[in-house]
Amino acid sequence: AFIRDGKRIIIVADDGLGMELKGQEQRLFGLFQTFHEHPEARGVGLFQVKNRMKSIGGDVLLESEVGKGTTVTLNFN
Repeated sequence: AFIRDGKRIIIVADDGLGMELKGQEQRLFGLFQTFHEHPEARGVGLFQVKNRMKSIGGDVLLESEVGKGTTVTLNFN
C-alpha cells in the first residue's frame, strides 16, 4: 500500500492459477463469472470488489497470466 499523486493505492498479488484475460474484458467483473475449473470458484469476488470500489469513487485494475498468478490494484480517490 502507498500513496501516489494523492491517491491511496493497494496492490495484492498471488502466484496462483491465474487466468486468461484477453477477450474476457466484458465478463471480468460480472456476477458468477469464473475463468477456470477450480471447485471452489464462485465468481463473486471480483464482482464485489469492483462494485465496492465504484461506490466510493475508486477503481480496480486486474492483471493476470495463466499459471503465474494475478495482481489486483485498488485505486482509492
